[in-house]
Amino acid sequence: MYCRKCGKSNEESARFCAGCGHALGQPGTQAPAGGGGGGGGVAIVVVVLAVVFGGIALVSILAAIAIPAYQDYTVRAQVSEAVVVGGIAKVPVEEFWYRHQRIPHSLEEAGVSPVPTASVRSVEIDPDSGIVVVTMAAGPVEGDSLLLVPELQEDGAIAWTCMSADIDDRHLPAQCK
Repeated sequence: MYCRKCGKSNEESARFCAGCGHALGQPGTQAPAGGGGGGGGVAIVVVVLAVVFGGIALVSILAAIAIPAYQDYTVRAQVSEAVVVGGIAKVPVEEFWYRHQRIPHSLEEAGVSPVPTASVRSVEIDPDSGIVVVTMAAGPVEGDSLLLVPELQEDGAIAWTCMSADIDDRHLPAQCK
């Protein structure tokens, strides 16, 4: 007698299969057509492979979206840091202007020396225009400049405008667009 589950041949009087322990039916029971039930394992392998490859595809799609978004976020953070570092020079330059009625020749003359950071290579002032130039140090904006442009108002106050011809608008903070 053949086991319906595994197809193993057993003695005619056996009640359970010697190969898999499955309960055997009536004496004279034959194995199913096709040689027995070994096909269930193949189906499981196919399902596991489909799940694995589907998971890999899903992770790939998520990475294709997340990596560029993270890179944009990183550049925006670097540019925001540059605005803060450059902004350190604004008050000393204003005070120098009010005391001497001229633009300082350097930031050091105005009494400030901004410290370069991982994102900012240098901060300098143009002695002719008073524009504070912040040069970027890293990433896709390396070597690009952020400008803090002073404008003398009618009431004698100095208003600052942030801008850049080098850095893409999507990376600039709202006050620099």
